Amino acid sequence: MADIEEDRVSISVMSSTILPPIFRSFYDRRPNIRIQQSILPDSVAKERLISGEIELCVSNTPITGTDIEWLPVLKERLDLIVPKNHRLAQFDEIDLLEAKNERFIGYKSGLESISMFEKCCLEAGFTPNIVFEGTEMSIVLQLVNEGQGISFYPQYSFLGEQLANTKIIRLKNSHCYQMVGFAWLKNKKYSYVSKQFRQHMIQAFIDINNKNNR
Repeated sequence: MADIEEDRVSISVMSSTILPPIFRSFYDRRPNIRIQQSILPDSVAKERLISGEIELCVSNTPITGTDIEWLPVLKERLDLIVPKNHRLAQFDEIDLLEAKNERFIGYKSGLESISMFEKCCLEAGFTPNIVFEGTEMSIVLQLVNEGQGISFYPQYSFLGEQLANTKIIRLKNSHCYQMVGFAWLKNKKYSYVSKQFRQHMIQAFIDINNKNNR
């Protein structure tokens, strides 16, 4: 029974195309492991991390605290996503400032005072007109798909294929990115498998980041 319990790992993640191959490669090493995965708002993930309900968080915003270790690992580019019939859809790449008068559909994790999306706009030189701000990325992007505004699209989101009425546009602005990182408790005694899984995840993200920077 102790061995069974040790072969369980609980993790909260964001939606990303990166994760399934990483999970698969860990199953190749330990086929009997049971991974319990959930997608939670960062505020909820932090609470469950502290309570011990989950062992590891993967997040695109920092999860910090006195007893929490936060390790940023992967720089994820943010593109712009617009409806196909939008005036900007004719372009493949633009400066974000060209979208300053548009209706923005925003995303906020629940831990930030100002979202990364809003910070990108402010650094580009304007305050975005945010008509909707949600905590669920799939809803934010679906609203864009339905023509209600424009938003930012994380480089590794898997939702693009479901958004038939949208166009993804590269941004010339180098500051438009978010750092993906890992959070776990500093002083908790984790099982061998849990620590092995954490290191596997971190190394996989580091490898992807290094590949992107070549």
